[in-house]
Amino acid sequence: MFWSFLFYPTLWAQATENDGAVIIKLGGEVVSADSNTQYAPVATPISIDVVHMDITEVIRIFATHSGQNILLSDGIQGTVTARVTNVPWTLALQSIVQSNGWTVTPIGEILLIEPVNTTTK
Repeated sequence: MFWSFLFYPTLWAQATENDGAVIIKLGGEVVSADSNTQYAPVATPISIDVVHMDITEVIRIFATHSGQNILLSDGIQGTVTARVTNVPWTLALQSIVQSNGWTVTPIGEILLIEPVNTTTK
């Protein structure tokens, strides 16, 4: 027996914002497609002690620890000196970012670090 499936874009097949749709991520995690839902990463504790470490390396530590996608905007450069012990990684990252005059902007499942005076396009 042979089966053939053809998919045509039709009006009845288009999703709407109120259809209760879900997103299934790789690995099988099911997430509601509700546009009001905002992604909140799990804030596992982190301990770091760095002296004059390049910000790109510090962000790499946070990204590796959290499994989070973190991007640096153009113009984010310099060194960081910080010592935190057993605090949620989101709080540690926010503190380092704010102390340097930057901000963290969540864009879906990505955290963008950019200067405070930059407006999102």
